[in-house]
Amino acid sequence: MRIARPVQLFIAITVLATADASFAQPVKAGDVFKIFSRYENEEKREDGSSSSSGQTAIIERVIRVDERGLELEYDEFPAEDGTKKGANWQLPARIFRPFEGEPSLLNTEELESRVDPWLKKAKFPRAACGQWIFTWNAFKIECDPVSALGIVKQYDLWTWISDRMPYSDPYASAPSPIRLRTSNAEGATYTVELAVDPEKVRLAEAESEVVVGKIMGDNKSLEDALLNQADRKISGIMSVEIETDPAGLIVKKTTVTKLDIAKSDGDVESRTSTVTVERERLPASALPQPQ
Repeated sequence: MRIARPVQLFIAITVLATADASFAQPVKAGDVFKIFSRYENEEKREDGSSSSSGQTAIIERVIRVDERGLELEYDEFPAEDGTKKGANWQLPARIFRPFEGEPSLLNTEELESRVDPWLKKAKFPRAACGQWIFTWNAFKIECDPVSALGIVKQYDLWTWISDRMPYSDPYASAPSPIRLRTSNAEGATYTVELAVDPEKVRLAEAESEVVVGKIMGDNKSLEDALLNQADRKISGIMSVEIETDPAGLIVKKTTVTKLDIAKSDGDVESRTSTVTVERERLPASALPQPQ
């Protein structure tokens, strides 16, 4: 059985070098969005190939807009009958998204009050916090409210972009200027290509190896995992396409990452990952309003 990679290398959130308060103009308090995150992964090796795909969705509400930034609430997308699975204790989460700087969590105490009931329902002891387990997939048992920020990051499209603005990514070796490809009355499309940093990929591979080891009962150290990865030659390119609406609000971002990992025995593994994050504006009355 092939264990799914617990460390998601390609679910990386893009960070632009500067922010601009003008991107608040297309939105106002009360606006509601549905945000989809879709992924398709493909791996090719000499002994065969594999692929995986999936989609998640989240509701994003604009609670407040001022000169400093936006207050946002993220919640599960409910089923057709209005119910929620309730599998994620970190949601709903209220986030302050400043125009400059990092997002912060606003309802920490509320999230802390949900941890123990969630652990009890899932039949996890407190000692399980921070541990990795494997069911149908590998996941880490999170008990820290700050982990909500990591969930929200996967859906974050709150960035104002412009032609030739420096664009970077956690797995890129260096920023590169984003380019305006098309522009018309319906919006604009920007593209950028980035070289992948081999050492960042190597570290992510080693961390994944450590986690898989823990799940399988092998307490391998990160140092040992890095030594195991040391002789691999890694190269890759990230191609990003961003679409905006007429007001400049990002409505879609597609990131295609292609990696080649050559082992010392000559075996080469090629990976292609496509991650698409897409925003859809909903009527304010479409969902129950937060209390």
